[in-house]
Amino acid sequence: MFVTGYFGVQTEQIVIKFQQDNELRPNGVVDSKTLNAIRARINGNSSRQQ
Repeated sequence: MFVTGYFGVQTEQIVIKFQQDNELRPNGVVDSKTLNAIRARINGNSSRQQ
């Protein structure tokens, strides 16, 4: 996969998979909860909510 800056079908599918893996609503939208989970993952923290 190449970074293009374009939010296309592949990106949406990856976002949905990330949301499913992190117990978030799998809608393909990078909302605040999803973004916070991504940031937590990048920072080495668990992105799952307790």
